Amino acid sequence: MPKGRSGHTLTYVGNSQYFLYGGIEDNRNGKIAPNGDIYMMKMTPKDDCRWYKESPNGDEKPLARSQHVALYGPDTSGRVFVFGGHHEPKVRLNDTWFFDVKALEWTRVGDEKDNKTNQESGIGAPNPRANAGACIYNGKIFLFGGHGGLNYKRESYNDLHSFDLETNQWERIVSNNNPPEPRGGHSVFAFEEKIYVYGGWN
Repeated sequence: MPKGRSGHTLTYVGNSQYFLYGGIEDNRNGKIAPNGDIYMMKMTPKDDCRWYKESPNGDEKPLARSQHVALYGPDTSGRVFVFGGHHEPKVRLNDTWFFDVKALEWTRVGDEKDNKTNQESGIGAPNPRANAGACIYNGKIFLFGGHGGLNYKRESYNDLHSFDLETNQWERIVSNNNPPEPRGGHSVFAFEEKIYVYGGWN
């Protein structure tokens, strides 16, 4: 089983399996830090949990992180979509990745390098942030809010972005009226052509 942790994601990927990624835990030096672990959890017919630590194939993988976004659904073609999160207390990320569940392989969207300096994305992704909320709807990821900023700023966001799962393109959506107050740690879901946002903190 994984060690105790927080800030991780546990994403259902079909066939009674769950994908656990990242989070904060005590490392070997006794310090609390994010990790890049991947575990698969299989639910048996008797409702028992069986954990398997996976070693991804390929040479490329994301920086360790916590408080990131991880989503999976019919539109992601057997892949888990991962965006942003904390790498260090001051370093928030704005990179975009896919993890192929069957091939056990990471793929970065775009040809950017790891961004530890909290700069703008070269592929038009949202500014660096953690604790954002997101959902999948009609072939797109919709991402709202979070905490972060360029050049290590600490601000709360109330911007809305979409990521097209067919073209791999990010787009900022500007509303025709006032958006909700900035926030992070909230819930986001879609229902009948509407995106709902609930709770959070700023």
